[in-house]
Amino acid sequence: RVSTIVAQQDQVNTNRVSTIGAQQDQVNTNRVSTIVAQQDQVNTNRVSTIVAQQDQVNTNRVSTIVAQQDQVNTNRVSTIVAQQDQVNTNRVSTIVAQQDQVNTNRVSTIVAQQDQVNTNRVSTIVAQQDQVNTNRASTIVAQQDQVNTNRASTIVAQQDQVNTNRASTIVAQQDQVNTNRASTIVAQQDQVNTNRVSTIVAQQDQVNTNRVSTIVAQQDQVNTPGTL
Repeated sequence: RVSTIVAQQDQVNTNRVSTIGAQQDQVNTNRVSTIVAQQDQVNTNRVSTIVAQQDQVNTNRVSTIVAQQDQVNTNRVSTIVAQQDQVNTNRVSTIVAQQDQVNTNRVSTIVAQQDQVNTNRVSTIVAQQDQVNTNRASTIVAQQDQVNTNRASTIVAQQDQVNTNRASTIVAQQDQVNTNRASTIVAQQDQVNTNRVSTIVAQQDQVNTNRVSTIVAQQDQVNTPGTL
């Protein structure tokens, strides 16, 4: 089982392009996860785009994250649109328009996380606190999903500190779908105008067998030499 990261190109103080292409997984049917064109432009426009994470697990399961656009030192816009999940029926989670404007207004908006999974499915987002030009703390706690068994997705403590350190931490996205399925993203740490470190550790998936995809230590250093 192979997860491929292709062409993470970093150009500091000019254009900066990080591209992850074609993580293809086949589990009992076809399962395709595609991350396309994470483009970063430092000190000018900065655009991060994740398109079409498609998962097919026992039926169709489609998760789509579109157009995370970041513009540093100007406007900064992060948009997540239409995370659609189909697990034995239809399952729709939609996060729309996380808009961030640094040094001006900064707005984080999550709209309409709708889940329909044979019964009720509850997604809870607690305490997105934004403090501009001081500390900025965004905390998403306890997205609990029950899909034919228990399915728990937990995102804890996305902490952002603008103009100082910036730490985004996603911990313990645990998914149990007909068996155990554990996806864990730990410690996406971003330090703006100093070092910038993005770390994704141990995305473990168990879907009717074992499935392990691990991305470790995508380290980016902005305004210093870029390190991967």
